[in-house]
Amino acid sequence: MKDTKHMTDMETEGQERGRTTRRGVLALGTVAAATTFMGTAWSEPTLLRLAYAYERASGVRRPPTYRAADVGF
Repeated sequence: MKDTKHMTDMETEGQERGRTTRRGVLALGTVAAATTFMGTAWSEPTLLRLAYAYERASGVRRPPTYRAADVGF
């Protein structure tokens, strides 16, 4: 996938050094952590592609476990 390759390129170019491992994801165990994707004006399509590629590559997303009735719908 093009976006995953871009993430790898960023890592090898040093932009993400110190925050990632060779696999591109820093293993933190059960520690809560956040990732922020930022860009220039009008770069939302690229940011969404990168965030989606990160989500797929990392495998850390867990779908919500609540039901609609739990939140009043």
